Amino acid sequence: RSLGVRSFVASTLLAVAHHDFQLALELFLRLTVADDRLLATPYAERFIYYSLREHFLALRPVVERMLRSTDCDVSRAGAKLASLAALFHPTAADLADEAMHGQPSQRCGVAEVAAANIAHAECRAWCEPRLIQLFNDHDPNVRRQVASCFRQLEQAPLEDYETLIVAFCDSPAYQEDSLSILHVLEKSVRRLPGITCLVCEKFLIRFSDEAKDIRTHRAGDIHMVVKLLFRTYHQHQRDQWAPRCLDLIDRMCLEGIQDVSKGLDEFER
Repeated sequence: RSLGVRSFVASTLLAVAHHDFQLALELFLRLTVADDRLLATPYAERFIYYSLREHFLALRPVVERMLRSTDCDVSRAGAKLASLAALFHPTAADLADEAMHGQPSQRCGVAEVAAANIAHAECRAWCEPRLIQLFNDHDPNVRRQVASCFRQLEQAPLEDYETLIVAFCDSPAYQEDSLSILHVLEKSVRRLPGITCLVCEKFLIRFSDEAKDIRTHRAGDIHMVVKLLFRTYHQHQRDQWAPRCLDLIDRMCLEGIQDVSKGLDEFER
């Protein structure tokens, strides 16, 4: 009768599946028949996840059940599994599309998978259009989840993701989480792409008033924006981005953003 006891039993089924998947699946279905909540536990989700690639057709009814559950945690887990399945099974595309157009919990599941896999070349064609669409989702939790995608790109050549970055800067998701893209640009050991200037420009257009108020987190972010602008100007002095960087530096001076004077001093040194 105990959900906790049954969840621990689920943790053993991966070992069973390693030797006899069909038996493991039969036991798993018996285990979960009475309560959808068990399907959202890490043990149950892990059992399905590790079996998806080779046994999706057998597991599809379980993924469908999870996706359509009235429990938000279960439906989110189902959307994640449907999206993961769609990365390597064309027959799962309909479930991923259903999740993409479903409830916020389902869209959060899609967003989580798309954000986590954007840096993998073999997954990018699936992930990028979904991220761009979800940048404009009406639910702030979904937008916050997709904005985290940039944290996966710390080692990637950011020039290759210009379309994604431009779409993000023009979307409501930039309002939810501008820090992720700023952090990745700041930590990059590569030459910054010129599009960094656009990221900084959008920040100033949207948040310059907040950035002057030390009570807001934007006041901390502006320090990164200033550093990125000077670094971008230094690395792009001979191309079309240099005048745009200088215009933004002038604008920050006129608006009285104090970090600019520090940036000028450091740049001159």
